[in-house]
Amino acid sequence: MSKEPKIVIIGAGAAGISAACRLFEGGLRDIVILEAKDRIGGRIFTTDFADNVVDLGAQWVHGEVDNIVHDLAKEHKLLESSYNLNDTNRHVFVDATGQLLSQTESSKIWALYYTISNAEEEELTQHEGSHGDFFIRRFHDYCTKNRFTSSKRASEILEWMGKFDNSIQCSDTWFDVSSRGLAEYKCCDGDLLLNWKNRGFKTVLSLLMHEYPNDSNAIPIMEKIRFCTEVKTIDYRNPENIIITTNVGEDYHADNAILFAGEATHSHYYSTVHGAVMTGFREADRLVEYYGSYSWKGDDSSNESEETPGKQ
Repeated sequence: MSKEPKIVIIGAGAAGISAACRLFEGGLRDIVILEAKDRIGGRIFTTDFADNVVDLGAQWVHGEVDNIVHDLAKEHKLLESSYNLNDTNRHVFVDATGQLLSQTESSKIWALYYTISNAEEEELTQHEGSHGDFFIRRFHDYCTKNRFTSSKRASEILEWMGKFDNSIQCSDTWFDVSSRGLAEYKCCDGDLLLNWKNRGFKTVLSLLMHEYPNDSNAIPIMEKIRFCTEVKTIDYRNPENIIITTNVGEDYHADNAILFAGEATHSHYYSTVHGAVMTGFREADRLVEYYGSYSWKGDDSSNESEETPGKQ
């Protein structure tokens, strides 16, 4: 079966949805969006979890200045700060035997991690090795000049820092991460740990489609999407008749095709003749636990034993 929309957008992630909305607002409405999955959002994946929601993809809004997501959300007061995560005095470490580290030592661990991680850009760009090499050298330099724990504990702390850093960089090992690359990454100014309260990151998609705070002026993008439709080939030899073939037996003939896909998807279609440089892939898993009830049995007298349903 052949279909002939004017514009075919491949991928219903944030970029694809945003492009469709802008085209629609500009009067270009003969469009179709092909999405391989059964949902929109791509890396934005908010899902129901018990009596709340969790983000299995994008989670934090990083920064407030020149951040389009923040600009969309601030008008409706949808964000709040998670500043407590950066308060070094609110975190306690426990070693493998279950022994609590002192608050002083715990605070020093956090402070040291961020001191090394936030090294000056010039120092990072001049380092030819990996982020792991840079971090370990700086860590040992600090421990030599400022001995704040035993050698055994220092090794345990460094191991934890490596694992924590991998969770941030989405790397299997911090030896795969470039120090120079970290220096070139630009953070938006402002709060880097803004959360969506009880809504989840998918809210930004509703903002793009004008479904929030009410859907009276919603852009009907959802009806333009063909879910579970995987693109097999894109034939652009005739720029006036681009042919997109799919896994569901439908071909799309279009004047324009816009591809919004991650590097992993691009690698299936592009060869080196396109000038695409395929880099190492990074991935992350997220483990979310739910407890129907819990009982605090710690030594902190300010936290009395209690059982509360629905805690996460």
